[in-house]
Amino acid sequence: MPIPRHILVVEDNACLRVLFVDVLSAERDLLVDTAATIAEAEALLGSPDAAYDAILLDLGLPDGDGRDLCRQLRQRGLRIPILLLTGAVGEQDRLDGLDCGASDYLIKPVRIADLLVRLRAQLPALDAAAAAALSTTTRHLDDARH
Repeated sequence: MPIPRHILVVEDNACLRVLFVDVLSAERDLLVDTAATIAEAEALLGSPDAAYDAILLDLGLPDGDGRDLCRQLRQRGLRIPILLLTGAVGEQDRLDGLDCGASDYLIKPVRIADLLVRLRAQLPALDAAAAAALSTTTRHLDDARH
């Protein structure tokens, strides 16, 4: 049985937020929380029990730009996949989105199959980073024994 993955969807459009929750929750191993604003997302991410495996982040939010939140999260050391969702289709928009630290950039309207494939493509990178950290910790523990 797959390990459950916790996804935070940050989207101000209520219809899209419900759609993303329905689609992601239909996947057996995905658990979803939502936020409609940057402030709500920061509150969820800052809670002591926050353990998200990925973030789907809209760019145009009522209280700010998703790119700024992405940049701040990266500066704080958050290394989980962040997939930007936006209606901005220009080449420079995409480059700016990736330059702020996003793992991927999806243009709305996004095809659900594409969203799922691209989200799942990011999760193995998270597994590899966790395995590397565990391997390093184990190595240090082994070194300490000798």
